[in-house]
Amino acid sequence: MENYKNNLWKKAGALLLCWMVIFVAQGATIYVKSTAVGANNGSSWANAYTSLQSALATAVSGDEIWVAAGVYKPSVQIDFDASAGSNIREVTFSLPNGVKLYGGFIGTEVSLVERNWTLNRTILSGDIDNNDINLDANAIAESWTDIVGNNAYHVVYTANVAATTLLDGFIITAGQAYIASPPNVNSPNLDGAGWYNKISGPQNASSPTIRHCTFQGNYAESEGAGFYTTPGTVFVTMESQIRECKFVQNKANFAGGAIFLGSFQKGKYWAVISQCEFTGNQAYRRGGALALTGDSTRIDTCKFVNNQAIVISEDGTTRPGSGGAVNMATTKAGFRRCIFIGNSATGNPTGAYEGGGGGAVYMSTNDPQTTTLGASKPVFIACGFYNNVAQGNGMAWGGAAVHLNDAGILRVKYINCVFAGNHAQNDGGAVANFTRVISPPSGFSPEIRTEFTNATFYGNSANRGGALSNDGYVSSGIELLTSRIENSILYGNTAVSSGQQVYNDGNVNTVLYSLIQGSGGSGGGWIASVGTDGGNNKDASPSFVNVADVDGADNIPGTTDDGLRVNNGSPVINAGNNAVPNLAGITTDFAGDARIQNSKVDMGAYERYSFIVLPPKFYWLYPWKIIRPGCLTCPWAIRFDRGINESPLGFVWQSPAQLTDHGDYAEVVGTIVSQEDRSVQFDVYLKLVKPQDWSEWSSLQRTYKTNTPEARKVAERTHVDWTYWTLSARESYLKGKGSIEGTLQVSHAPKDLNTGFQLGVGANAQDADSGLSGEFYYQGTITTKARLRQIATEWKGIGSLNVDATECTEDCDTKSARIGNDSNLNAETESRTFTVYPNPARESVAISLRSGITTSYSVEMYTFQGQKLSVPLSEAGEGTKMINIKGLAAGLYYLKVTQEGGTVQHYKVVVQE
Repeated sequence: MENYKNNLWKKAGALLLCWMVIFVAQGATIYVKSTAVGANNGSSWANAYTSLQSALATAVSGDEIWVAAGVYKPSVQIDFDASAGSNIREVTFSLPNGVKLYGGFIGTEVSLVERNWTLNRTILSGDIDNNDINLDANAIAESWTDIVGNNAYHVVYTANVAATTLLDGFIITAGQAYIASPPNVNSPNLDGAGWYNKISGPQNASSPTIRHCTFQGNYAESEGAGFYTTPGTVFVTMESQIRECKFVQNKANFAGGAIFLGSFQKGKYWAVISQCEFTGNQAYRRGGALALTGDSTRIDTCKFVNNQAIVISEDGTTRPGSGGAVNMATTKAGFRRCIFIGNSATGNPTGAYEGGGGGAVYMSTNDPQTTTLGASKPVFIACGFYNNVAQGNGMAWGGAAVHLNDAGILRVKYINCVFAGNHAQNDGGAVANFTRVISPPSGFSPEIRTEFTNATFYGNSANRGGALSNDGYVSSGIELLTSRIENSILYGNTAVSSGQQVYNDGNVNTVLYSLIQGSGGSGGGWIASVGTDGGNNKDASPSFVNVADVDGADNIPGTTDDGLRVNNGSPVINAGNNAVPNLAGITTDFAGDARIQNSKVDMGAYERYSFIVLPPKFYWLYPWKIIRPGCLTCPWAIRFDRGINESPLGFVWQSPAQLTDHGDYAEVVGTIVSQEDRSVQFDVYLKLVKPQDWSEWSSLQRTYKTNTPEARKVAERTHVDWTYWTLSARESYLKGKGSIEGTLQVSHAPKDLNTGFQLGVGANAQDADSGLSGEFYYQGTITTKARLRQIATEWKGIGSLNVDATECTEDCDTKSARIGNDSNLNAETESRTFTVYPNPARESVAISLRSGITTSYSVEMYTFQGQKLSVPLSEAGEGTKMINIKGLAAGLYYLKVTQEGGTVQHYKVVVQE
């Protein structure tokens, strides 16, 4: 018995210790609010610190600091230049290791999801002498030109911190890393005006995490005006996650107007920059937005607009501007789904600086860099380059990109990329390759190799090489420059001097499975100046959808309305090579559609225009899981805040309802019954439109909603994977039935669309399951049928939908039996004999036999409810029939296709307005 008691106490002690560890690991929450009037001890919003510096001095690893809207300026000095003197400009916000700072609060919130960093601006300003230009009184330097006087050198400072150190929801502005007479060119007070991230021994690692922040109006005399990481002198590690941030109007007077990262010493620079925007940043010499060196940074879904690298010889030199948006030296950086628009590199390069340019991107390497860091291997996947410019004194190259190799190794890949409307004053309207060897290296053979796979070039211009210029070099009898163009389109590009599409000077350029205007195509007519004919090339019009509007009506590149998609019948369809090594692991095209359709890849960045029918997704909608036993009317599907007798009213589904996701819109259909009186019922029809992912939704300064701790815990992790819709007021309604009559008109709530109808794991807002939720305004007159009289009541208020959602994969369409049961309607599970296009369709839809199949067939068209339609049908070539759908209402329809011998298949078609 004694042993049993001892063991019991040991177990209890261990359990208590475990709980203590968990409690400690959670850390404290420290509150900061500049207008607080309480005890000023940070214990609550009422007693919040009024100074952020006070909270930073108190916080330890694991703590969170919640900061309310306001303007905060640093007041604690750090001796950055080791001068041992007092310098007020060395004040900074020094973030403790492992502490998380959150901005965007009003000052009453109890959870992180309640904050709004867009509306509740939490500003960290370097304007310590309070004299910057601020005409709109928002305390933000809109541009570096607004800085006046002597601001703080660095607004934010970190040193050797872990990734658990977080800044989320702040504006960093008015930092000024400038000294009129610096003690030396390596002074730390010349870099990192917005944020100075120091890496030093013995840790040799510093990787702060940054989310939802704006870096605006910062200036650095040397490098990294927005964010700067010190280059390591030994092997160091920097793996910061920079997500959903904006870098606006920052300037570095040498390199990296927004961010400087990397070193010429070998290290682990593996930062991830995702869903960020870089607008109007400038560098005097290189990298208007980013300057990367010796790194393996991943840049995902970022946008670079109107950034500049500008050298106009005002310092008496002839150095060129290089990389209007990005400058890379010996890098292995990877760019995916990034857009470059209107960036520029200018200057007056001459002599040894003839390699200047790269309106959007500049890449270079040389012998010493390759020896130390290895080969440079940047990759661009599904990126778009539009209207970028390299301008100078006649030696500005590469409107979109320059690749310069000086006896090193540089290998560049572009996959599924678009180059449109770029211009270079000299060579390479879109891309220029240049190599040379001043002195041969030892230990390796220098080379520059550029590969374009499924790229589209249109409307680019230059003096030589409207799309592409290759300026090679022969060393020891070997050509150092090779380029390979495969599965690509070069059309409509222009050159003043020579090479309308491609200019070659001494290089080995191989073209395979590509359409190049003026090439003569593979066979006897090939024009040798284009390069080596690798076979299966074409010279014809690609039949673009609309060259006058390359990014489509939505003005968003990489979407389904882009003008550089190709029409049905284009010679590039099914004309590519599936076996290209660079397509390994590539599943989508530039617009996010399936990369290979109909068994063979197309040429160019896009697969054909809406060629494959994508069937709708079906979800069953159920009551959500009860997680609060005290809620007597839980769970519910739809709840009105005011109903009969002005009291809240909850409704459940009469039977599982259905959500049908058609891609560009979704429908919720079902019947709800009151939990208090089952004779009170509504037929529900909600139409959800404008689907967006989190990147698109949050870019509009919108957020998501949760109602319980259980949902909140999951949502913080999963909301980035949800789909967000807007409720269509014109088409949605709740129609009374049973003991009530009348219709409630509904519209999206809130009116500012701050939250939407959200679908995904945790999106229910009540529990942690996969679900759908959203809020709506409702209004209408409801008549209650009584025995002797009818009572009309005005219903008006806010309703909420909260349901669990389970995707259905079999027997989902409850109305399919009306069409007939001679075939499974889910045609995607059948061996497809036909292709149907375009889809969605407006005026006509075509159905064609797939390649290699011969059979006669008939076509019938049905409504979603199973009603057969009489529609005009005509032959449109061998194996193809055209169906005239003019006059049909928008919605989902079915095609019943009966083949010779009686085999039947069904296909779903969406008709648009």
